[in-house]
Amino acid sequence: MSGMNADRMAYTPADKAIDGKAIGTVIVNLQKTPMDEVSTLRIWAKLDDAFRLLVENLGTCLLHLRVSLTVFDVVHINSRNF
Repeated sequence: MSGMNADRMAYTPADKAIDGKAIGTVIVNLQKTPMDEVSTLRIWAKLDDAFRLLVENLGTCLLHLRVSLTVFDVVHINSRNF
């Protein structure tokens, strides 16, 4: 969290989670951030390590993962009410 406009990518879901309108914010970082206390999930790790463990626990290989989202998919995902 650097005080820039991009910080809203963490603040907005955290605020919505308080109102029950979203799942919330997940932070994966080695350093303390101003959002730690309001995040839904806080993981103290390097992002590469956290995702490697996630993929291993999902029972798949990172090399076989393929992400193919269209603009429609992204808009659809963002418009869901959680």
